[in-house]
Amino acid sequence: MSSNEQGPDVAALLHEIAAKLRRSMPIEELLQIRDLLDDAAFLPQLKARLRQLDNSPEAKIALLNRLALTMRETERLRDRRESWRSLTGQMAVGGGTGIIIGGVVAFLNPAIGFLALIVAGGGALAGAAGWMIARRLDDQRSAYKQITERVSAIIKAVENDH
Repeated sequence: MSSNEQGPDVAALLHEIAAKLRRSMPIEELLQIRDLLDDAAFLPQLKARLRQLDNSPEAKIALLNRLALTMRETERLRDRRESWRSLTGQMAVGGGTGIIIGGVVAFLNPAIGFLALIVAGGGALAGAAGWMIARRLDDQRSAYKQITERVSAIIKAVENDH
């Protein structure tokens, strides 16, 4: 991400963040964005940049709008991850449980016998895979929430100065 000798180039940084949010990111990249927004130099640099733009209201408004759009986009992505996590969890629990019960019932059938244990094991694996996916989605949701909260705090700090 962009920076100069005094700290991050906030306009370029916000542009890069907006571009990255348009695609799916691993949790590590989300945490990098969060950390950049948490950088102690970011807010003073943003305020300084806004002061520089006092005689260019269109550019100043564009920068503030980019902040607001970033916050809305991270809120949307956070909510999407929450929905996917809930759906994945429900499917994993329901499907895995159904397969396990079916395998146990089939195990009791003398014609199928021990082969049914393979099915029950598959159900347990399906449930575990669903849990791992839900966990990853929850980590992403948490990162988006933290980014949203940070951008909201930045917007409030900027509004209090103007």
